[in-house]
Amino acid sequence: MAEFSYLFTDTPGAGALDIIDFEYVAYGNAQGLPPNVQCQHGAPECLGNAAEMCVKNMTNADVPTYMGFSGCLETKFNVRDQDIEKCATEWKVDFNALKTCYTGPQGDELITAAAKATPDHGYVPYILYNGKPYDNYNNVIKDACKDWTGAKPSFCKSLELPEPCYKN
Repeated sequence: MAEFSYLFTDTPGAGALDIIDFEYVAYGNAQGLPPNVQCQHGAPECLGNAAEMCVKNMTNADVPTYMGFSGCLETKFNVRDQDIEKCATEWKVDFNALKTCYTGPQGDELITAAAKATPDHGYVPYILYNGKPYDNYNNVIKDACKDWTGAKPSFCKSLELPEPCYKN
């Protein structure tokens, strides 16, 4: 995630947030609603999903913060409270308030909302681009730069391919 942090900067005119409406929903291939959610990778994934949705809510959906936290947590396979605390500390999120959220009724409410916001899909990550499923998530930012008709953020220039040089 760190190598892509420039995409989600809160510096006006510098990041992807200037040209896209971005929303991350931590539900993936889970099934069901609290208290009976079954996550594809078990209870640790469900714990991480709840923590990610709580951070998103606690930060008023501040993309650089909640995606930074999510990126930190997504590096863990079996998420535990100490992993959540480490990432919360790194991203300056109050861990005590966060734990109250993800272990309580507010966490259940946020996971229920995440389940309802997750469209039917066959794989993750699942991206909608201009309202349609988009299969090549590696190119979504490049395509957003290409499709944007306004002033482009500075990072778009680094994604453009140079003109080919032909020799006679």
